[in-house]
Amino acid sequence: MLKRPTILLIGFYISLAVSTLRLNAQTADRPFTLGTLLPAQTVMPYKQYSGDSSMIRNLLFPPILNVGLDGRVRCTLCKDVPTVEVRKGESGTFVISMELKKDLKWGDGAAITAKDVKFTLEQMAKANYPTGEHPILPIRRIELDKEQSRKITLVLRHRRSDAFQLFAISLLPAHRAKDLEGLSARPLDSIKLISDPAFTYGTYRVGSATETSFQLVTNEKTEWEQKPDQPLLVRFYKTREELLVALKASAIDQSDELSWQDYESMALSWPEMASLYSKAGKPSDTMEVLLLNLHSSLLVNPQLRQALFFAINRGALNKIQYSGLAVEGNGLLSDAFATRLDRVRQPPYNLQMAAQILDQSGWIKGPDGLRTSEGQKFVLNLSCPKERLDDRWLAVLSSDLAKLGIKLEVDHPENADYMKKVVAERRFKDVACVNWTLPQLSIPNNLFHSLAIPNRENNHFGANYSAWDAHVVDKLLDNMLREIDLNHFVRQFGRLDKQFMSDLPGIPLVYEPRVTLTLKSQSIKPSEELSRVLQTPTQIKL
Repeated sequence: MLKRPTILLIGFYISLAVSTLRLNAQTADRPFTLGTLLPAQTVMPYKQYSGDSSMIRNLLFPPILNVGLDGRVRCTLCKDVPTVEVRKGESGTFVISMELKKDLKWGDGAAITAKDVKFTLEQMAKANYPTGEHPILPIRRIELDKEQSRKITLVLRHRRSDAFQLFAISLLPAHRAKDLEGLSARPLDSIKLISDPAFTYGTYRVGSATETSFQLVTNEKTEWEQKPDQPLLVRFYKTREELLVALKASAIDQSDELSWQDYESMALSWPEMASLYSKAGKPSDTMEVLLLNLHSSLLVNPQLRQALFFAINRGALNKIQYSGLAVEGNGLLSDAFATRLDRVRQPPYNLQMAAQILDQSGWIKGPDGLRTSEGQKFVLNLSCPKERLDDRWLAVLSSDLAKLGIKLEVDHPENADYMKKVVAERRFKDVACVNWTLPQLSIPNNLFHSLAIPNRENNHFGANYSAWDAHVVDKLLDNMLREIDLNHFVRQFGRLDKQFMSDLPGIPLVYEPRVTLTLKSQSIKPSEELSRVLQTPTQIKL
């Protein structure tokens, strides 16, 4: 007779074998699988904005160009980076011309031409303005070259230094205009159309499509160098709860890029995620910031703002709140962009430097350990809704500030009205936690121009919540709008970063990450070409 421990051990191995067979059955009959929270009906770029990006869309509809974190403009479909020029003989007319690369093809073999670019831009305008016309739109008219089918010229309504961003778009086929007419009013029809090869031109095309999944296959008639021959299955999930169920079942080999909020929610509800899935982060355009009230009796002093900059432990915030996936924000520009512009970065966390600045500015430690100046104690108030900043990191910050002789007081206003009432109306005493959206090479007028300081007179319009009012900054931002030489334009970001670091209306913390999950024990391995394309889908080559 078998003893009980032996019976239990046999039962365990049987259970393990059944589980393994079930998993193998799940994986053996499916291709490498991506999971995304992107709605299936939004993959077709019938409604888009310049700079829109997602992994799935880029596999099917790579943009004409994109701007990297280092501020470089990279052409995917264009021959050269388009630049703004003054039209000869018309001193007040500004144009931007772009030429597509040779041999670009739709999945049905039809040539991609400037007509497709024109059609796409017109569709984008109609998505927001039914007539396709409005004074706010940057394009006055679109001109095609009669002799060169790949060349297009945009006549601009206004002098725009960043007009090249108009080409940071995915294309729609002009030769299928009738099928695309009115698609924004019936988005589900896009799922029926997208499996037609005529609508895609990326490394992949859609073999079959439903509301819940796309089968992606190699786009045979396109000319990409790094074209994988491995099929893909894309599964669409309406909620993160549905995606989490699929992750728990190991039904997903890799996720699309997830927002930090989506990843964090799933990781908290399923602690075992880390044992099954590895995670990788890419910096988003969202920067977490400690906003400074420049009208504060303390922070009106620029030396105290500089001292605070060196007192912030961004590495600890990244480790505690973002699992090490974020990129530290050491200035207004990313470190890669700053290095390219020869902007020297000082180590941002330096308590000795912070103490030295405080000493030099006349703030002396008293018997109670607090610094004082002219009878005022250095008590710093931070306004931040609960859970926006991790309590463990706030404890680190409080400890570091205490070492410097600064007492930190934290208020937790309600999140619902925080931005509208507390931040926009500057009801925070000294410091507030906010985030800024800072796409590379986009002019941050609404964040930093004095005309964007919200007040009663302008109905609290604008996002310059720190009330940074500097003539030199206004002039620089105005010049950036008018500068049409791309190299000079890029250099002006370096000057803005220098002025920002001098005045410090806010203290950058980290770039919030976007997270990709990858199944550790994959039975279906991605090929080298597929891995490369999934990592950088906007930088594939023709």
